[in-house]
Amino acid sequence: MTTVIGSLIAANRDCLGLGVKLMAITQHLSHVMQQLMSNEITQVGSSQPSGVSNSNSKYKEVYKYEAPHALYSTGWSQHPDPAKKFRLALASFIEEYNNKISIVKLDEDIGEFVDYGSFDHPYPATKVMWIPDQKGIYPDLIATTGDYLRLWRVGGADGAQIEVFLNNNRSSEYCAPLTSFDWNDVDVGLIGTSSIDTTCTIWQVETGQAISVARSTEGTVKTQLIAHDKEVFDIAFTRMASGREIFASVGMSRWKPKNV
Repeated sequence: MTTVIGSLIAANRDCLGLGVKLMAITQHLSHVMQQLMSNEITQVGSSQPSGVSNSNSKYKEVYKYEAPHALYSTGWSQHPDPAKKFRLALASFIEEYNNKISIVKLDEDIGEFVDYGSFDHPYPATKVMWIPDQKGIYPDLIATTGDYLRLWRVGGADGAQIEVFLNNNRSSEYCAPLTSFDWNDVDVGLIGTSSIDTTCTIWQVETGQAISVARSTEGTVKTQLIAHDKEVFDIAFTRMASGREIFASVGMSRWKPKNV
C-alpha cells in the first residue's frame, strides 16, 4: 500500500496525471475488497418483511442487477416518497476518463431492478451518495467524489444535471484526488471530503464554501478536526451530540500516544 500511494504522491502535480492517480486508488481499494471477499463466505439476509413466511412471500433473498461495466461504488436513496424507494446510484469502474453514474430502482411487481437512466462522470467516482433527505423537503441530489466534489440534480432527459463542483485548492491547477466523503445526516448542508493531500474538508453546500480544512499543521481539539500527515482514505460524521461538528477520518497516518 505504501508503495502504491507513494508513487501517486511522487507523480507530476497537474490535472493531466489525475486520471492515473484516481484509477490507481480505486484499483488498489478494489483489490483489497476482492481479497477480503475471497476469504469470507458472505450470507445475505432475507429482504422480506418480518412475519411473512417464505412460502407465501413474493420477496426474494437476493435481487441482482447486471451492469454493462464494472461497478465500484453505490448508494441508497433515502427519499420517503413510495415512488422513489429502493433506488440505487451505481458508479462505474472503467479505466479511462469517461465513466457513468447509473440510477436503478427495484420494481416490486416484477421483482427486478429497472434501469432509470445514467449520466456521464469524469473518471471512476470514488464514492456516490444520495442526499440524506428522509422528509422529502430537499431537491433530489446525488453527490460524487473523484477529481472534485460534484452535486447532481436528478431528473430530466439526461438523467441528471450538474449543480456544482467544488475544489478547495484554488491556488493551483493541481487537483488532489478525493478518496471519499460523507453527507451529514443532521445538517444536509454539510459534506465532508477526504483527500490524498492529507486534508479533510467540510463544505457548506448552500454557499459552496470550505468552512473548515484539517491539515497536518492545523486541526485542533476545539474544532474537533483530526489532522493527518499522510493520505486520508475515508471520513464519517457522527450523530452524537449535535451531529454537526464531530467526524472521524482514517488514512495512512500511524499514531503514537501523546500527552495532551
